[in-house]
Amino acid sequence: MKLFYTILLVLFCFAIKAQSIVILNAVTKEPVPFATVLARLNQEPVSRDYCNQDGSVKISIKNYDVLEVSCIGFTAVALDKAAVGAEVLLQPVAFQLDEVVITGRTNVVTVGYIDRKKNDFSGIAAEFKDAVFIPNTTGNAGYIKSFLFKIVKAKNRFAYRLHFYKRATGKSYPGEEVTPANIIGFVEKDTKGLTELDLTEYTIEFPETGIFVSIEGLGACDGNGKIIEAKDAYITYEDFQSAEPIYFHQPEFFISTGWINQNERIIRDYKENGNSKPPVEALRVPSFGLKVYR
Repeated sequence: MKLFYTILLVLFCFAIKAQSIVILNAVTKEPVPFATVLARLNQEPVSRDYCNQDGSVKISIKNYDVLEVSCIGFTAVALDKAAVGAEVLLQPVAFQLDEVVITGRTNVVTVGYIDRKKNDFSGIAAEFKDAVFIPNTTGNAGYIKSFLFKIVKAKNRFAYRLHFYKRATGKSYPGEEVTPANIIGFVEKDTKGLTELDLTEYTIEFPETGIFVSIEGLGACDGNGKIIEAKDAYITYEDFQSAEPIYFHQPEFFISTGWINQNERIIRDYKENGNSKPPVEALRVPSFGLKVYR
């Protein structure tokens, strides 16, 4: 019996030491959903979490000296451990947008790869990103109406964040981020087939030179947007066969390798294993698409 109470005491002490904080917009005092919370010790990352949709998060790690909190559309903050309180305020930043009028535009076209023949599937879990370059085949710059992809499997409700990047100058990989806000989407449990995320409120330009669209996995969540532990905390989506170097992947934050060209990596792996080249079906690109106003 003494051992039983000792265990309960240890668990109780652990529970009360886990620090609960909430991330808020410094101007509106509204929650900042799914902000990134990174703990560092001697400048090295030791843990990373996303806050919930209501801005709340528990910091269970004890051994850190700096807590960094960041989110698209806000100025990141770095706080010494002693300065971390019950609330962390993020200051919103204003994006410089051209004055445009989208209301009344009815000429909408679909670009990208949403109609390509299915090859297999790709997917993401929390803390991973997939990015695909979508060329502008309309002949003119426009504005993005929605994002399209085809879900193959979603065993849990899954939250994701959308990013947009210019192509790096003279390179094939994503460069400057041009995402104007913290754009959050959800894939509901057991969803299959075409999924569309409306983006009309964000006034995102679709340049003549094309754009990278990227999904960042935030994790499985409940109906209130609380991140949960789940066995199948990922989503998969259709891809198509292509050897083009337009598909990039970014692994979890502990691996500081930046963007990885997936098809180039597959070709390299096959050569290192003594094969001349991979089968054509091994080279693929997620079937992402965009609807754009012309």
